[in-house]
Parts: sequence; structure tokens; C-alpha cells
Amino acid sequence: MIRSKWRDSKSAVIVFVRNKNLSSVIQTAEEVTVNHSNYLGFVDKKHDTRFNYRLHINSEQNREVKLAVLFFHIPEQDKS
Repeated sequence: MIRSKWRDSKSAVIVFVRNKNLSSVIQTAEEVTVNHSNYLGFVDKKHDTRFNYRLHINSEQNREVKLAVLFFHIPEQDKS
């Protein structure tokens, strides 16, 4: 008999990057993420601009959140 079922928590952060150096922005985000107090681990890298992580919820360290971080490069147009 199943009394209750725990549900996965999933979240995404979508980052629109206007900076010319996309690699620098991604590198900084990776460094910040692994040093976050809720960080549990790196899952995988789907391609150069999508990363999957495991974090826990602030109030419940046993509840895991699957976090996808996606970067989209949108360079500014030349105004000339």
C-alpha cells in the first residue's frame, strides 16, 4: 500500500547573454553554482550552453531540486 508519493522538483534558469564573451559568463556561472550553499552535485552537460545540477531546498535538505541552466547568446546589434 502506497500512502504518499514524493514528487521531484524541477526548475530552470534561463540566462540571456548580451556580453560578447559568452564563455566567460558560463565559466563564472559554473563557479558560482558549485559554491552555492544548496549545491549537491553536477549531473551533466547537454551541450555547451546547457548544464544540469542537483540542489536541495533551503528548508528541507532531503528534498532535491533538479536545476537546468540554459544560456542563450544574444549579442547586441551594431548601432552604426
